[in-house]
Formats: sequence, structure tokens, C-alpha cells
Amino acid sequence: MKPIELNEIPLEIKSFLTTIDSIKFPRQGYTSDVIILEANEEKYVLKRTKGEFNCSLLKKKIRIWIF
Repeated sequence: MKPIELNEIPLEIKSFLTTIDSIKFPRQGYTSDVIILEANEEKYVLKRTKGEFNCSLLKKKIRIWIF
């Protein structure tokens, strides 16, 4: 998969983050891709996948907060 581009990040996420300070692209797998965003002095991880099977697996994951 091609890396996520800024214009692909949903507007709801962009408005929540307000200002994105940096973006990192860790090594990617075959079924999904990930970006690490730094915004508002915090880090956020976005994961995207395509295809019915992979999307169903991703829906089973939950939000994880690290303090």
C-alpha cells in the first residue's frame, strides 16, 4: 500500500489535532499502513487498511491510550 497522505486524513481527525507538527512513516506491512502524528505535544497513531477482510479485523481493534 502507498503511505497515507495528508489529504487522506479524515477532516474530523485533522480538526481534533488542530496543528500537526510532524509525521512519521514506520515500516509498513502488506495489509495496512500506519502513520505516527505528533500534534499538540502528543503522539497519535493512525492505521488504515483496505479490503473487506482486513477492514473487519481492524474494526475489532480498540482505542489504546498511553499515559
